[in-house]
Amino acid sequence: MSSPKLDSDVCALLRNQLDSFEKLELLSALRAAGRPMSTSEIEIACRFAADTVGEVLVSLTELNVIERDESGSHFRVTAAAQGTAFETLMSVYEDDRSIILSTLSGFAMERIRGMAARAFAGAFVVRKRGENDG
Repeated sequence: MSSPKLDSDVCALLRNQLDSFEKLELLSALRAAGRPMSTSEIEIACRFAADTVGEVLVSLTELNVIERDESGSHFRVTAAAQGTAFETLMSVYEDDRSIILSTLSGFAMERIRGMAARAFAGAFVVRKRGENDG
């Protein structure tokens, strides 16, 4: 069976918002529960340490992917995270995680190559005397 090609909207989500395994797992757990979950419930469902869950919750909240419910003690998926691209991404993630993880790895390698290229190019910038003589 050939793996489905991810469309540009799904790739944009992976590149810009859901750019880690932890974010995907947390969102997957919240969606699977179908109800708001407490931090401790998320820790158990994802099998992540409390500090990891805390960091991911902050990040996903800032991205408007999840939000606190009315009680303030539980988290839920926002309406913004229920669009077509999110649905497609999560469906593929549940069916075959290797496709998504491979794509994430490719994006990470692109970032690393870009950083290396900028560092290398920066080494050849001619600076005026006295500038950054360190």
